[in-house]
Amino acid sequence: MSQFDLDDFVAEAIAISKQDDAYTKIKQLMLATFTQADKVAAAIGDKYGKDVILYEDEKISIWHVYFDPTNVVPPHDHQTDVAIGIYQGTERNFIFQRTEESLTLETIQDMSPGDTLFLSPETIHAAGTATQEPVQGIHIYMAALTKISRSLFDWETGQPASFSEEVYEGLRRETAYLKRYTGT
Repeated sequence: MSQFDLDDFVAEAIAISKQDDAYTKIKQLMLATFTQADKVAAAIGDKYGKDVILYEDEKISIWHVYFDPTNVVPPHDHQTDVAIGIYQGTERNFIFQRTEESLTLETIQDMSPGDTLFLSPETIHAAGTATQEPVQGIHIYMAALTKISRSLFDWETGQPASFSEEVYEGLRRETAYLKRYTGT
């Protein structure tokens, strides 16, 4: 990749979404793109500074994602395959298993520029920053994310609730809350 062009990347992802075995090919696109995260960062720069839907149809949602270092996205699922690529900052993902009584932390995975992460539809995770630097990346969902019936999960009980802005805001936490999992 000599240069990264966001419009070309989005167009290629859209074209892939219409092919057989699209998710495997999206993974390949993400791996190839984010091995040169510095080019992605140079091309996008500080253009967004927030979450932006770059494209969405019934087969694919492509988002520019921004995590500020003071808040954590609460535990949630996507109900579709997800491909995440990071070009700035260090994203910290908390992957959970749900039991009848709670959420149990399965693993913590930090992602730095150039890293990719692939999640299955039923994966429950919370995400935020691992440092005081904002995180920016591109997330690709293999469906129309804004139209999927998804869940948010209570931090304490693990009980699901339908994804809505009101529930999201009620479950959002400051980064310091995550010390309960990291001990730091």
